[in-house]
Amino acid sequence: NGLRYYFLGGLSTYDLKIPSGAFSNSYATDDAGFVFGGGLKYTLAPYTMVTPAFSADLSAVHSRYRLTRFTSGDGKSAGGTSFLLTTLELQAALTVSKKFMFDMGGVRASIDPYLGVKVIHLRSGLDDLSSGAHFSGTKTGYAPFFGFKFKPFTYEGLVIEGSVLNELSASIGLTLGF
Repeated sequence: NGLRYYFLGGLSTYDLKIPSGAFSNSYATDDAGFVFGGGLKYTLAPYTMVTPAFSADLSAVHSRYRLTRFTSGDGKSAGGTSFLLTTLELQAALTVSKKFMFDMGGVRASIDPYLGVKVIHLRSGLDDLSSGAHFSGTKTGYAPFFGFKFKPFTYEGLVIEGSVLNELSASIGLTLGF
């Protein structure tokens, strides 16, 4: 019926840079934080031999990091901190893609390049665990993205994706189907 769902999760590090005059102070993780989420993707028009596919995607991703290391932008000061950074990212995306099938050593493989644009609503919270202070904010923006999915087997594949403008990111992941 064209509707798919997905889940994601993993470990990640985070570096937060805060402008302070002519330089930026940095807060970073010593231990990995976690990321988890999921979404729904609906194929509006499937690909054919001639035309690409069009799809819409809605997702939510939550992440949590303990920022334990501070470095001043001029490099003169460094030390420990106890901040907790949490984010909730809601996204809506429109994607165009085109799948190409080929024979790879007797197995039917595919490569699926894609590109699109997403609207991102991000809510961030920063808690100072030593003083109890809390800071939060939201930002809504858009970002074009591009990538490809390579599936050398029916149910396993590799996904590489990047995003630019309001969101600078690069990711690599595995996809498993059933």
